[in-house]
Amino acid sequence: KGYSATTMRMIAQASQTSIGLPSYYFGSKESLGVAVYKEFRQKLNHACRMFYPSETHLTEYRYFSVLSDAALLVENPIYRDLYVSTASHADMGEYMVSMLAEFHPENWILGKYQYLNALTVVAVKANLVNADLGKSKITPKELTEFIFHRYLRMQEPEHAGEAAGLFRKYYEEYQECGFRILDRFELEYDREQLERHRQKMDK
Repeated sequence: KGYSATTMRMIAQASQTSIGLPSYYFGSKESLGVAVYKEFRQKLNHACRMFYPSETHLTEYRYFSVLSDAALLVENPIYRDLYVSTASHADMGEYMVSMLAEFHPENWILGKYQYLNALTVVAVKANLVNADLGKSKITPKELTEFIFHRYLRMQEPEHAGEAAGLFRKYYEEYQECGFRILDRFELEYDREQLERHRQKMDK
């Protein structure tokens, strides 16, 4: 049904718990939605770290994770609905800050600046992916590229001039990995391809 069409009562029934239990643990439907997004994004980041070990290839891991998330948002309407519906929640802002700390540990001294950028990235991406792709001439790939370019301009302006080449590289790798969202936000991908690439990076 997707996030927007799902009520807390439906969640309680599906989990075979009392109607008040989800609210007791999460406080609101939005907080629960952010928790679902965080759990999925952690799965995606884990897969991306398998492809590019972050301890030795932090920049590549960062670009690959950002692009893969953008592509999945554009391609999957249920994931997009979850993201757009929770993007302005404070919990999402806090999670984006924590990811920025992981992606940019060398710049974390600029905490407030990064926090504002994190919220802006959330808001901008939510507006972009909420567009009706079926009525526009923009392809999913073009929209993914625009989001990736926007990320570089806001977070790493010194690399914005390389955006086109970086996008081609990481989008091709995203397709090779075959990332796909299954029911209950499980992540499917070509594990053998990730392992081959990891072994190549380790050499």
